[in-house]
Amino acid sequence: MNIIYFSSEDFLEDVKYQIKAKYKNQNNYAAACNCSRKALNRVLNSGDEISISWIKTFCKNLNIKIEDYVFEKDS
Repeated sequence: MNIIYFSSEDFLEDVKYQIKAKYKNQNNYAAACNCSRKALNRVLNSGDEISISWIKTFCKNLNIKIEDYVFEKDS
């Protein structure tokens, strides 16, 4: 049986990098996402607690491929 893992730490680090590259700062990106910078910052620092909804939002807005952060391990 294979187990699927998601590397949330790597994903969130890349999200932060893409936000800075495309939106200059979290304030600008938060405005584009219709949320506060404080709420966005909480999500970006949530580690393993990130929701599927936010993952989808980041992938769509920042052109990130989720496949790059998912891997399988044999049990």
